[in-house]
Amino acid sequence: MSAATENDTTSPESTHRRSILAGIIAALASPAVAHASPADSTVTSSPDDGAEHPDAELFERCAEHAAAMQAYDDALGMNPSIPDEESAPLFEAYHDARRALVETQAQTMNGLISKARANVADLAFFGWNGEEDEESCRESIPLALSIMFDLVRLGDQVRA
Repeated sequence: MSAATENDTTSPESTHRRSILAGIIAALASPAVAHASPADSTVTSSPDDGAEHPDAELFERCAEHAAAMQAYDDALGMNPSIPDEESAPLFEAYHDARRALVETQAQTMNGLISKARANVADLAFFGWNGEEDEESCRESIPLALSIMFDLVRLGDQVRA
């Protein structure tokens, strides 16, 4: 992002980034997206006995992550020069929500997909467009690793 548009929330570049982020966050928060997957295997499907979905906690963490990200982005969008003492609690809430996501294992493919979508939102939040260096995306690495570990664990369960 250029220096001229970095603090300008009305520039086309800033408006486009915020529109993309808003769409990703809306998709993350959608229960239909979080729970939709007709191709689940027995390892990845929810019980038919009316019990809570195995990834209910993870879906809650995803919603909290999306809400915290949106709150922080909204605060910066309304006031790009917001003082650190005002933005710090919002940023800390966002970090806490992401840490909770990292620590919550996916139990199903639906959960894994929801966690992956949260990571995509993280990358969009930090402005990653495929050309950034690792520094701009460093905050998303623990979540990406958590997703890979969950994928391997779920794959092992399917093969067992």
